[in-house]
Amino acid sequence: MPKKFLIDDSMILWPDKKMPASVYRGPNIGVLPRRPELFDDIHGTVTIKVGDKITTDHIIPAGARMKYRSNIPKYSEFVFENVDSTFAERAQAIQKAGKQNIIVAGLSYGQGSSREHAALCPMYLGVHAVIAKSFEEFTRPI
Repeated sequence: MPKKFLIDDSMILWPDKKMPASVYRGPNIGVLPRRPELFDDIHGTVTIKVGDKITTDHIIPAGARMKYRSNIPKYSEFVFENVDSTFAERAQAIQKAGKQNIIVAGLSYGQGSSREHAALCPMYLGVHAVIAKSFEEFTRPI
């Protein structure tokens, strides 16, 4: 190991400590929602029943919708869009009525790459339980 690493930071423009810095968010960048406290009991509605091998692309579509990935409220409008286009609207109505949404699935729920958004967006819509025969590795929002 070298005794000293050569670092060239001559291209870095350091902020002026007298001037406060502001972060400007464009229309597609939102604040990450926090998970509500978990309930001891779930009083919910099965909002959707899906089959086996539901991928993250089934849960939250990629493609043209990915421009909303940094805006969870907007991106959540497209949850299960290609499976049941009325899911997000129904889930919001159930959530506004004070109940929790429940997803029932078959084998291998949540397989695929975009696991964070496939967990965050349903959480935002008030999904408090996914009952499945088996799960793939899945990210749980903190």
